[in-house]
Amino acid sequence: MNQKLKKLTQVKDKRKIVALVAAGSVILGVGTWVIIRAINKHKAERDAEKRLEQRTENAEINAVTRSITDDKAKSIAEALFNAMDGMGTDETEIYNILVVNNKLSSLDLVAVYNAFGTHEYGTFGTPWWGSGKSLDLIGWIKEEMSNSSTEYKLVRAMFNQAGLNFD
Repeated sequence: MNQKLKKLTQVKDKRKIVALVAAGSVILGVGTWVIIRAINKHKAERDAEKRLEQRTENAEINAVTRSITDDKAKSIAEALFNAMDGMGTDETEIYNILVVNNKLSSLDLVAVYNAFGTHEYGTFGTPWWGSGKSLDLIGWIKEEMSNSSTEYKLVRAMFNQAGLNFD
């Protein structure tokens, strides 16, 4: 009888050990995931800062050249308006239009800003009497983008570099 009890106790002890090892593995896995996520976030922030520095350098280099036509500036301005108009704004789309897809120089950005002009902001469809406010491109971007996003910071730096006071 003692041997059966001893074997039963050993089996229970093994189950406890297996359960403790499994729990420890889960805790270790979650801890590792949290650490990896924090490292990736830090890396993304560092990469964004490098892109901001590169964009600033590029703007300085391109400050005296214009590579787009007035029609292209108008097309980009319309794409920006469409990305911001209505419910829901994709901040990444605004960033892509201004930075990634068109690689605008400072003078190009000034042309896009001028082509955008002003539009009523805060209305749905046809403006109601006394509704909305007339905003330029900078005003629209400030209203539509989160000022803590990386994309916003890069776009703001672009405008300031082009001499369009964003701040």
